[in-house]
Amino acid sequence: MLEYLTTPLEIISRGGGGGSGGGDGDSGGIFLLGFFPPFFVTSFVMKRFGHAPAFIVGAPVAIIWGGLLLVIFGAGFIGLGMFIASIIGFGAGFTGLHSKLIKRNKKTKAAISNAAALDSAWDLESMKQRVNDVFYAYQSDWSNYNTQNISSYTSQYFSYHNWLMLTALHQLGRQNVVENPELKEIKLVDAVDHADNTKDSFSAYISAKATDKLIDTRANEVIFTDKRPFEEFWNFTRDPQKGWVLTSIDQVTARITPKTAQVSAFAANNNLYFNVDWGWLLLPKLGNIFSKADFKKSDVNNHCIGMLGNELVQLYTYVPMNVNNASNAQEITVSQIAVPRKNYGRIVIEQKSNWFANLFKRTPKGLNKLKVEAKEINDRFNIYASDVEQVTTFELLNPLYMQEVIDRPGKINIEVYDNTIFIYTRDKKFHYDDLFYLLQKAHKELVR
Repeated sequence: MLEYLTTPLEIISRGGGGGSGGGDGDSGGIFLLGFFPPFFVTSFVMKRFGHAPAFIVGAPVAIIWGGLLLVIFGAGFIGLGMFIASIIGFGAGFTGLHSKLIKRNKKTKAAISNAAALDSAWDLESMKQRVNDVFYAYQSDWSNYNTQNISSYTSQYFSYHNWLMLTALHQLGRQNVVENPELKEIKLVDAVDHADNTKDSFSAYISAKATDKLIDTRANEVIFTDKRPFEEFWNFTRDPQKGWVLTSIDQVTARITPKTAQVSAFAANNNLYFNVDWGWLLLPKLGNIFSKADFKKSDVNNHCIGMLGNELVQLYTYVPMNVNNASNAQEITVSQIAVPRKNYGRIVIEQKSNWFANLFKRTPKGLNKLKVEAKEINDRFNIYASDVEQVTTFELLNPLYMQEVIDRPGKINIEVYDNTIFIYTRDKKFHYDDLFYLLQKAHKELVR
């Protein structure tokens, strides 16, 4: 998949895909006033003079134009939306996104026309209709936890990934309801006609909108709503029984970075299921580590999910406050496991820093600082908990396991909230393999 500029509009996973929602027709139309001038200026300079001049001219135009609209319309939803749209317009013009899509669409049409001469499955209108039908079915089934129906038009791999994600949502007491979905545009942008029909594939660019709601089912309240338009690539392969089946959904703005490739390979090697940003729906809003979690400002990337025995596990990168300069973002690598039928209350186990920093270490709100019987653990860790008795029954607080934590590179901490255990580090160079090793060890301790 081509690498595109990431935009602030890509916020919440929708119906399994990951991205932003749709708005009403009037507000969506007015945002084009912010988008198109920077887009056209940047695209024109790009075609005539290349990347460097396009950036030098386009970026100031986007900032000045967006700033002017912000002054005219005020710092409310419309003004800020138009300012962001102007920045996106520059990004789209700079990357040549839509011109690339048009070129890919033309090539794909030609390829499909050639394939259709020998195989009726390669019928352009039927393929587009299939995308349309799957799109609407998927939004409904995802919203209603209907994994059985999802499996009827998805690949076995993607079907199971959906089951894992919906199971995790259910465990967290959440439901992602996609209301009033509207598919605005479909362009087929890739097609592979293989000698083996089971290896045939195509990708469809879709532009759509919806009212995307994330609901806390325990409190029966909406915790986040997104109405912004979204663009995605829907990828299909050919199944002998089911015909064209959905295999994955990618964001148009997704960026393939070295870390993304590394984590994707890690997931494949460990029988886990990977998505760049799908984990957004599962952003916890509990405990000490997630005290700053915010659906508008936080980010969850490089999400892996799977099973250890009968327990659901996840690994991901969490950024409490997303910033434009990734090097300045506070990045936390997290692994977690939910242990049904257990409740440990709240526990925080943090490796001690130098004596001076430890001197000013504050006890997390609502917790008490405690010690355990093992002196070696007390010497290396600060332990806080809501209940002394629950600390004594927490299986991971034993010398052998805590030594494993110490032996991993970087400072690794543990937090427990009811039945969910988070093992995490703030070391940006930390590898998922080490956290997964500790997660596997923890699983053996917790469920034996």
